[in-house]
Amino acid sequence: MTTRHYTTESRFAESRTKTIGEFYQEIKGLLQDASLAVLIYHRLRMELEIHLFLPQGLQTFSLREIAPGEFDELGLIEIPEDNPVYLSLCQSVGYCPVGHAAHLIKTIGYTSATVLLFAKQDLKPLSDYVERHIELYTLRLQNAILADALDRNLLELELLQETGEILSMSLRIDDVFRSIVAALKKLHPFDALGIFILSKSGETIEEIFSSGYETETSRHLLETKADRGLVGWVTKTGESVIVPNVNEDPRYVKTRETTASELVIPLFSGRQVIGAFNMESDQPDAYSPLDLEMVRAFANQAALSITRARLYKEMVAKNRIEDQLQVARDIQKSFLPRIPPSYPGFDFDAINISSEQVGGDYFDFIPIVDHQLGITIADVSGKGLPASLIMASYRASLIAEIRNNYAIRTIMRKVNNLIFESVERGNFVTAVYGVLDTRNRVFTFSNAGHNPPFILRESGEVESLTDGGLILGIVPERQYQERPVQFGSGDIMVMYTDGVTDTENDKGEQFDIERLVELVRKNRRLPAKGIRAKIFDEIARFRDINYQPDDLTLVVVKSE
Repeated sequence: MTTRHYTTESRFAESRTKTIGEFYQEIKGLLQDASLAVLIYHRLRMELEIHLFLPQGLQTFSLREIAPGEFDELGLIEIPEDNPVYLSLCQSVGYCPVGHAAHLIKTIGYTSATVLLFAKQDLKPLSDYVERHIELYTLRLQNAILADALDRNLLELELLQETGEILSMSLRIDDVFRSIVAALKKLHPFDALGIFILSKSGETIEEIFSSGYETETSRHLLETKADRGLVGWVTKTGESVIVPNVNEDPRYVKTRETTASELVIPLFSGRQVIGAFNMESDQPDAYSPLDLEMVRAFANQAALSITRARLYKEMVAKNRIEDQLQVARDIQKSFLPRIPPSYPGFDFDAINISSEQVGGDYFDFIPIVDHQLGITIADVSGKGLPASLIMASYRASLIAEIRNNYAIRTIMRKVNNLIFESVERGNFVTAVYGVLDTRNRVFTFSNAGHNPPFILRESGEVESLTDGGLILGIVPERQYQERPVQFGSGDIMVMYTDGVTDTENDKGEQFDIERLVELVRKNRRLPAKGIRAKIFDEIARFRDINYQPDDLTLVVVKSE
């Protein structure tokens, strides 16, 4: 047991202090060689508040870290001689009484009390007189203790309600922090207070709200505190800590020259530690388990506020991103043909499905002159908004070069250079671009590393369109080849991205090119729209529900 002595003055002890003082005035004339001890024990913080009625006056002090069992023994008829509280009292009074009268008061809540009467002479005459007053006195004392506890609880509830109202009205963490600081100053004096909020990873401090750290050095050291100080220890272990003397604790990181004791409580969101609530005092041994429970209620308010603020910030950011993505999606949709082109002797259809709100797949039908139609399909590395931006760059470059050049190989070379100059290394575009001469039924194309389109001939043969060159954006000044292919009546050309052929079923099998060709062959008598619909439906049926789909684009050109 620790026997640190210090004077206690609590703003919640007014009623019991008054009661004790009044009783002392009533009996002080009887205290010639006798002494009366009123012991008030606070069970939660294991603190014994001692009031000694001595001939020379009333003295008050406290003992800390008294186990409940050690106090309860003081209510026995015969106190064990080795009881540490009793021995400490003997030392404080100056002698160990031979006889005594003890009255144990049990109160509701966390406080109980004992009245002990000591004297060098026979206690009976004195105790007979005191007994006539003790019953009334103990009742008054009990009521005073309960009143003190009630006052404290009411104030705690009132202040918690105030911070709760602020919490419900504000999503700003600093508003709640200021409210908590003001509330705790009314409940328990402190010299410095900080709320440390961890990043999502839990490895760094994201934000710090503090009061009492006035110097630049102190504010700078707060971040260090989170890594290796008591705050760091609490955020790593999820356990609260009370340090009576920071100079004796190796975990302490000095951020204030005058700090003597510290209390740190973890902040939880569910089971995850999201930060720490820290209080420092310039007085040693300033915090007790009761203080910890009281501060924990406010720390929970802070944790709730932080969680709500984070969720709100994430929601706002998500809504902002979704709004921006919707704009990007609308722009991207505007790039795609709204209806298939109409040329004599040919039937066209296409579909583009993004795995996210925006994607990196692209197709287009680009009228050039009366009987010539540019057709392209492209796939950008990656997904989402970055891929859509690169796709937009490819589209702009392609259309610009189509207007300036007629040679497909020249267009592809210049588009490759423009992509190389405008995107970061590691990003690239695979694409096929060709011109369909509907009058002469010739399709002249160049393939820049893309999944080879194929033509299913009326005869049943399959021709892959592989000629061209390297994927776009990797190496500048690359040369590209172009090749013409003739369309016969009933021939079907299918252009696709890897979102079609790479789709997997629940067995891990891919849809693959052979399955795609066979599906086109099976449905070749349908119009282009019907063939496209059959392919799309079959992919949806084939795909495993847990498979993360890629962007999917499909172009069907049927010669009539």
